Amino acid sequence: MLALVDHFSGYQSRHVLRNINLTITEGESVAVVGESGAGKSTLLRQLYKLSPKTIALCPQSLGLVPTLSGFHNIYMGQLHQRTPFSHLLNLCWPQTSAWNNVLSIAKHVGVQELLRQPVSSLSGGQQQRVALARSLLQAQSKAVTTFIGDEPVSSVDQKHGGLLLEQLKEQFSTVIVAIHDRQLALQHFDRVIGIQHGSVVFDEPSSTLTLQDLSVVCRDQ
Repeated sequence: MLALVDHFSGYQSRHVLRNINLTITEGESVAVVGESGAGKSTLLRQLYKLSPKTIALCPQSLGLVPTLSGFHNIYMGQLHQRTPFSHLLNLCWPQTSAWNNVLSIAKHVGVQELLRQPVSSLSGGQQQRVALARSLLQAQSKAVTTFIGDEPVSSVDQKHGGLLLEQLKEQFSTVIVAIHDRQLALQHFDRVIGIQHGSVVFDEPSSTLTLQDLSVVCRDQ
């Protein structure tokens, strides 16, 4: 369970989040919607800080190493599970077991043909898929049960975005995603949280909401 109680956060003298009271229990899939600058990214970071060892984080910046290949960027999702010698070996000469493991994950998100290419040569959508594959690899650790993503499918079309979201829900018991696509938010999540000016405007089951309801906090999308 992740919980924020009467939470305020920001930087310098500016409050980005104001009086947030929020509880997310294991097994939920939660979409966070709102305009740019509403506080969605800050909210995700605060939730991540509550239990970083159990959460796979996919930030908007993706956190990829441009000069490394797709394989190496995905492989980094399991750095905490292996010894330093094993890391060095796989960085220099990927071992068959490590390669096949990464390959199986890459196939789930459609980047199996890109494993040998440097990430810097990939499109924005391809880079997002590599970052998602890295998160899926983290899910192989029993300790990692939650995925938090900041616009993880913003660079892919709606159809493939929905498929990728379903992949995440299959691999993680809890999924929390900031997303600008209102239709994806309603179709693929059990719960939708609307953020405006750093405050929660609504927090409802997706089955009770409409696209018009979400437009209250998503007027720029």
